[in-house]
Amino acid sequence: MTLKRFRALIAFGFILLSQGIQASEINISAYKGKVVYVDFWASWCSPCAQSFPFMNDLHDKYQKDGLVVLAINLDTEPKAAAAFLEQHPAKFEIMFDPEAKLAKAYELKAMPNSYIYDRQGQLLGSHLGFKKRDVAELENQIRAVLAINNKKNN
Repeated sequence: MTLKRFRALIAFGFILLSQGIQASEINISAYKGKVVYVDFWASWCSPCAQSFPFMNDLHDKYQKDGLVVLAINLDTEPKAAAAFLEQHPAKFEIMFDPEAKLAKAYELKAMPNSYIYDRQGQLLGSHLGFKKRDVAELENQIRAVLAINNKKNN
């Protein structure tokens, strides 16, 4: 189950939304040796909008330590995702799964839904929904996987 989900990222050949919302393939093998935070979201999901500043913060703080944030959009209309991203800009990678192939592989029950993978591609945990009270716990989990001490990063 752990590697199955990570390999699903490779198998489904995600589509990356570029700045111009043009689709192109992405090679997930580029993330080997990285800690990967995978988040599923949609434009109509209000907790998803609340999670974007958190993911931007994670990206800013921990990219240099080997963290990759991959946010997977499940909207069937790219225009909906584009409008969302205009209001909630992302500093991290946005991927588009309009047929929800990966969402089905992950057996998503709600959104946002996030997963943390270690540098070897092992699933370490998942988190359903997004609440500001969970931010410290999620960040501490990521810091632990990155092997960063628990002092606050500035």
